[in-house]
Amino acid sequence: TGSDDPLYPDYHYKFKSSSWDIQPEGIVGLLYQPQVKFSLGAVYRTGATMDLEGKARVGNTLLGLREKSSYAQEMNIPATYGIGLCYRITPRWLVAFDWQGTDWSPMRVKTNFERQGKGLVNQRGDLHWKRSSRLRFGTEYRLSERWRLLGGYFYAQPSLPKEAVSLTTIIDVPLHTVTSGARYEPGNWSFDLALGYRFGGREIGGDKFHFDALNLILTFGYRF
Repeated sequence: TGSDDPLYPDYHYKFKSSSWDIQPEGIVGLLYQPQVKFSLGAVYRTGATMDLEGKARVGNTLLGLREKSSYAQEMNIPATYGIGLCYRITPRWLVAFDWQGTDWSPMRVKTNFERQGKGLVNQRGDLHWKRSSRLRFGTEYRLSERWRLLGGYFYAQPSLPKEAVSLTTIIDVPLHTVTSGARYEPGNWSFDLALGYRFGGREIGGDKFHFDALNLILTFGYRF
């Protein structure tokens, strides 16, 4: 940051870290199709706990701070689960609905530095995150063997407690998402173009937080 005010002198702050780990995660799924037009499915992912190990360094010119250390960090990957159904109204037109949940409650902060200092300090605590749910509805219409039209709606609950939401950390609000798009499949190739609008808001302690974003997404793939 920079400033000409002597009460707020210019300084530079930099933090850098890198770490890695490998952990397994279990996935169990079920698909039931009582008839050609209707199918029902469920899935559960166990989540995992990553035991990361790496190195970190921090510097602050205002405080004359230059520290580096090896560290270990525990990172929780939450369990997720969901159910969904699909109904084919006609051979060309189908609709789908699903509900998904994520168990954020095990989220913790647990970081231990080999050499602590003023900037690199051990951290431990409960983040008090909670379970969140997502509702999704979508439809697809096949114009031809190569072209499809798609559209959908998506609602996601916030997972952070109110005291964890701020302009300098994370703005976690209930989100609504509306999407539309098209897919083109020439042979083994596939091309997708999608437009989505996401919006939501939340009032916490008299402060109003609002989020909105317009997304344009282009993807392509190839089937071997």
